[in-house]
Amino acid sequence: MKKGKQLGEYSFRVTSFRAREDGKLDVTWEGNVTSFGFVICTMTCVIEDGKSGQYDLHEFAYLDDGRITSASAEEGKYESIGKFRWSTASAVKVNGFGTFIEEGVMELAARTWTGKFYEAV
Repeated sequence: MKKGKQLGEYSFRVTSFRAREDGKLDVTWEGNVTSFGFVICTMTCVIEDGKSGQYDLHEFAYLDDGRITSASAEEGKYESIGKFRWSTASAVKVNGFGTFIEEGVMELAARTWTGKFYEAV
């Protein structure tokens, strides 16, 4: 799946971390997404080699028009791009809206995740 036209941006902050016994990490994010409103997201990270790995997302969006929808992504990729900085990329399926490509950067020390999303073509 390739990315098409940019549709918007997102800006999240961490609200919690949970280290799991199975070696995975759950991170809860919240913030705003252009055209979707307020989003709460749980990311489950699989730590592979210490410099990269995969993640799954499960989200709820509180839309600007008052409706609520859910979204998910499986096997997103993250990779270290510097000290406490990680790039992210995934295909996010949003119920009622289709699939989007997200690309972002996590600033781990600042506990932020910002990026852009694109139409999937």
